[in-house]
Amino acid sequence: MAPRVELKRRLTIWLVIFYGLGTTIGAGIYALVGEIAGVAGYKAPWSFLVAAGLVTFTVLSYAEMSRRYPRAAGAALYVREGLGSVHLSTLVGLLVVLAGLTSASALVNAFVGYLREIIAIDATTAIVLSVLALGGIAAIGIIESVTVSSVITVIVTPRPPPYCGRELPELRRVPCAHRRVGTAD
Repeated sequence: MAPRVELKRRLTIWLVIFYGLGTTIGAGIYALVGEIAGVAGYKAPWSFLVAAGLVTFTVLSYAEMSRRYPRAAGAALYVREGLGSVHLSTLVGLLVVLAGLTSASALVNAFVGYLREIIAIDATTAIVLSVLALGGIAAIGIIESVTVSSVITVIVTPRPPPYCGRELPELRRVPCAHRRVGTAD
């Protein structure tokens, strides 16, 4: 029997906090809020409350399962332990990878959309360069990847989201951090 390999715990609590904050701000605020507000209009806050309520069940489930099975593998491990099926566990693991790729694709597209407002660059070129740069940093190591994410979070967080009424004319009266209601940018 092969010896059990343990993962090294290298992330500090502060790196994990900044990583989570950066992911939430980057994905939830800078990338998606403008899109959701464009569809839901002034009812957008309700959509976020409903989503928060629904995700609570997932969060509580993962908290309980990670307490029972404190090993890496997440959903795939939980399926294997709960249902005893290696094949189903593999399928769930592959679906988690696919979900991660889908999320990453959406975020890179949102980033490139904002980047193209700052500099003139072809969308495909920007996507390829962004993915190669971020993939290269991730390949170097988890500490480096999370540190870069944390630095970006600290730099970007104090600035107002780029969509504060500029791209969506019907939201010009919605208050944003950098201006008062009813005023121009």
